[in-house]
Amino acid sequence: METSVRKLEIQSLKERLALSHKAGASLAREFESGTLTPDEKAEIAHRWDHALKERYGLQLAIDQLERMGCEPEIDAAQADC
Repeated sequence: METSVRKLEIQSLKERLALSHKAGASLAREFESGTLTPDEKAEIAHRWDHALKERYGLQLAIDQLERMGCEPEIDAAQADC
């Protein structure tokens, strides 16, 4: 049961990460638009920075949950040594 819940959490986080990547790409395209004022560019840069930090946090959470799924296998392998 715990493994199934962890897999669902990982899948959900990966989907959020993919959306965050798309949002970042969209912000980058918008930033490169030549019609923005300096204030608009600053706002986009702030939003992009926030999205980047979110992606970093999501990736850390995914990595941690994936490692948690591997720990019993590692412990079992070490017990055999």
